Amino acid sequence: MFGLVAALACAQPGDHVIMAPGRFDLTEALTVPSGVTLSGAGKDLTVLAHHHDGPAVQAIDAEDVTLCDFAVESDTPFFAPRVTPDDPSMGDVRVEWGLVWIHGGSGARIERLRVRGANGDGSLASSGICCRKTSLRWIKNCVSSAAGRYGIALISAEAEVIEGNDITGSSSGIELRCDDTNGQPSQCLIRKNRCHSNRLFGIALVSSESMGITEN
Repeated sequence: MFGLVAALACAQPGDHVIMAPGRFDLTEALTVPSGVTLSGAGKDLTVLAHHHDGPAVQAIDAEDVTLCDFAVESDTPFFAPRVTPDDPSMGDVRVEWGLVWIHGGSGARIERLRVRGANGDGSLASSGICCRKTSLRWIKNCVSSAAGRYGIALISAEAEVIEGNDITGSSSGIELRCDDTNGQPSQCLIRKNRCHSNRLFGIALVSSESMGITEN
């Protein structure tokens, strides 16, 4: 994994970092910089095995990041109580981030990922794909399972479309909500997703809005 961490640290806008088939252990987050594509050989061929308290893959204040064609499988059911991974405050708070974590920036594309949580349940459980305070292009054709909290979540974020995803075994399959600190609603077209066997909601909008919810 050191080579991959180093490759991402050195990557420049327009670079494409490609992961080979195989299973790779993660003990820290892979951080994808602006303008970089991180891809694997396919969501059943390249697997990032997540073992730590933090995201597996993240983009922080980055522009035009693409994540595609790999899997994340976690064995960490619960995280330390903090709203974001770098939040120093602990206490009675929800974990509002995910194994795939986009925070700030704009233009992210997320497609053909498979994200499997560790079956945690409750406010400290991991989420699958979580995007906060960002404007992204889309989340398409991903599989999110056993994520505990959200399969896919937008938190004070907006996207053109969430489409063609399969989400199971979470509290909420797809959730759009506002951030507790600024009240900014999330917005997105939600189309052609399959949300099934989730504990509370298939699709939930909390103080947020959709340009359309269709063919789910």
